[in-house]
Amino acid sequence: MKKEKEFVMKKIECKIEILRQRMHAIALEKGMSHPDVLKASKILDEALNQFYSVNPYNVYLLKKVI
Repeated sequence: MKKEKEFVMKKIECKIEILRQRMHAIALEKGMSHPDVLKASKILDEALNQFYSVNPYNVYLLKKVI
């Protein structure tokens, strides 16, 4: 079970990084206030929420970093 969870976490982490890079590229191309950036941000937020729902301890770790 632990290996499955680690696999899912790694898969979501990769997805988050791709979405983050995509949002950044859109922002550079179209400007920060473009509706496409907002759309990309919402998709990224959904992936982050999924990541934290798989392992709520990550929220605690994030708060310690911020």
